[in-house]
Amino acid sequence: MNARPCLVHAVVRRLIGSRPVTEDHLPIGGDDMLRVGSIVIRVDDLERQAQFWQGALGYERRVDQSDKFAHLYPSDGNGPNVSLDALHSEARVPPRIHLDLYTDDRGVEVQRLIDLGASVIPWDRRPPDANYVVMEDPEGNRFCVIDA
Repeated sequence: MNARPCLVHAVVRRLIGSRPVTEDHLPIGGDDMLRVGSIVIRVDDLERQAQFWQGALGYERRVDQSDKFAHLYPSDGNGPNVSLDALHSEARVPPRIHLDLYTDDRGVEVQRLIDLGASVIPWDRRPPDANYVVMEDPEGNRFCVIDA
């Protein structure tokens, strides 16, 4: 395998609720629970990767960005943000974390992602009846496309 940026560095960005976390007040449910606010992906070519992930997920890009970071968000407000961090890092195979992208039509989505620049990754451990396809974005960040 080639040395490309690591897959996905998931970062919890925000704590829901108005009270701070202290030793005597740990989040245990309701408005105090953590939620994934953003998934951070390290990239080399920020603009190319922003175009890919915007096209792949149908996300919008926040306008006030630097040349080192891009913040993508779902236009309907549902789902976590995806942030792209222009900071080179070596790939780890297999990756320690990856995205699972759900769809009602895996074949159509896999082809659409290939057209955007993704690649299918052959994997000898994939069962013949698997409901997923392992893919990577243009810089080698891996993800799976799964039948919902």
